[in-house]
Amino acid sequence: MKMVNSRAEVSEVFASIQGEGLFLGSMQLFIRFGSTTHDCRNNTTNHDEIPNQDFWFRTLPGTRNSRGKSPVTAHKLYKDIVKYFPLEQFFCMSMIGEEPLLHADFLADFLALLKRDNLKTFVQTSVPSAKDFARIVGTIDFLCLDIELPKKENGKELTRLASIIEMTSPDSTYLRLTVDAHENPHILLARLAMLPISRYTLILQPKMTGLSHISDWDTGTILEWINLFAPLFAHIRWIPQVHKLLRIP
Repeated sequence: MKMVNSRAEVSEVFASIQGEGLFLGSMQLFIRFGSTTHDCRNNTTNHDEIPNQDFWFRTLPGTRNSRGKSPVTAHKLYKDIVKYFPLEQFFCMSMIGEEPLLHADFLADFLALLKRDNLKTFVQTSVPSAKDFARIVGTIDFLCLDIELPKKENGKELTRLASIIEMTSPDSTYLRLTVDAHENPHILLARLAMLPISRYTLILQPKMTGLSHISDWDTGTILEWINLFAPLFAHIRWIPQVHKLLRIP
């Protein structure tokens, strides 16, 4: 297996339950990516000019947390998580945080290492690059595809979203749409109706930032939204960010 020795910004690695989505409650190892907007590669970047930032490996209770240096190579990160975590105890390895696909070269290397050792992988992404996504989608076991619908009708963007969905399988992919109880669901439905989504599960996730709050949703509002969206999808679920409600990392 040939590595390009790519590097990525990582902000933390930690063990926790999945707090949102279809795998709610399952124990996972999370790799949270940092805020860099590009993948760092040895053949194009002078890494002496990139300041290293510490990040934490937040290990299991009863063990001491350890520091890592970012940016980090896929090989180094994998070596460290094998050292610090009992990987066989986790449902999967989850890539989350600041858009994982912005680190596409690193992700290709890292996913290959996990696949080599028969470790299941999960990636949460809004797919900023269809080209990068096409390169790695076959190495991902489970995928949460964040649907970012254009605020105004945009045929080009909807066509791009449709092409991305068509690269995936409903057996391993679910769609997630973050919604505000006060927005007009019919505008969202009109956009969604143009996408190939009838075989997929949709997670409606209530916004919990800014002026949006979980208390905006009562049983009647939840049922109304589920009934409106249900005809477009195979399955639909309304799931908040449970880990935030429980104050779990």
